[in-house]
Amino acid sequence: MRSRRTGSSVSSSWGILDLSNWAGLNAARQGLKASRLSRDATRNDVVLATRRQFYGVVQAIKLAQVAEGALKLASDDERRVKAMFEVGSVSKSDLLKAQVRTAQSEFDQLSANHTVIVQRVALASQMGVRESDLGEVDTLLAATPQTYDEAALIAEAAKNRPDLIAADAELKSAQASHAAARMGRLPYVSLSGSAGFNTNSRADFLATGVSSRSKSDVSLGGTVSLNWDLFDLARVDAGIASARARLERARDASAALHRNLASEVHEALLAYNEAIEQNRVAERGQESAIENLKLTQEKYNVGSATILELIDAQVQLQTAQSNLVKALAAIRVAEAQINRVRGHSE
Repeated sequence: MRSRRTGSSVSSSWGILDLSNWAGLNAARQGLKASRLSRDATRNDVVLATRRQFYGVVQAIKLAQVAEGALKLASDDERRVKAMFEVGSVSKSDLLKAQVRTAQSEFDQLSANHTVIVQRVALASQMGVRESDLGEVDTLLAATPQTYDEAALIAEAAKNRPDLIAADAELKSAQASHAAARMGRLPYVSLSGSAGFNTNSRADFLATGVSSRSKSDVSLGGTVSLNWDLFDLARVDAGIASARARLERARDASAALHRNLASEVHEALLAYNEAIEQNRVAERGQESAIENLKLTQEKYNVGSATILELIDAQVQLQTAQSNLVKALAAIRVAEAQINRVRGHSE
């Protein structure tokens, strides 16, 4: 006779009533929401930085075009003054001043072209591409003045700003984590179960042959227990202190964002209105500079104005054109800042 016994068992345990774990689950969900909203806020910041750098490139290109036109005018004026000097119509000092202006215009053009390259490299770095792959930049620079309601912007920002919503979600997550840590001091109920499988087999060797028999036994068991980590309260207290510190940081961060919201909106509107006013002043300045250049050119043609007065009028027009370009770029950047403050990426 020969016998054999085999067995296997399966057991599991489940905390069916653990308030600390349920609160921890809520904290994890709020933390995930805060992380996603923080990602959206970071994207908005990237959009703003990219737009600001893009208009920096456009401004540099426009200023380079102004510098190129100024150099052409300076070169033409120098040739004219040189010809007049050779016939004795102007003094040596006038010729030297014209030459100095040409040299300064060449320097300004070189600096402007270098600035264009630097700004393009910065834009390519911001976009994560090589400068050679950037392609041509659309230099259309136009802006239509808009009217914003500050109170409406504040309400919209409070509703749509992902960083504000993320801060609130992080605060809720910290509150739930703190509650979960405190609930760790409470007892909890767990359910455990087990299942055993035993097989007995027996073989008898008889003259007529082999006779075998087998029998399987299944045993099931389960327990419901009340657990309390009484001798682990020091670790629980440490977790409570850590959760309380996180809660204080989250509360301060949320309060600071909400407290500074009105100031951020007001500052963005101030920058936009300032850019609009600068644009109006720059447009008037350019119109006046163009008219002044026409009058000075007419006076110069009839001999009632000197070549230096004509050069001064051309320099004033160049300055007015540069101011207009800067004002238009400032408007577009201010618009992007308002969109970021109100919670829009576009």
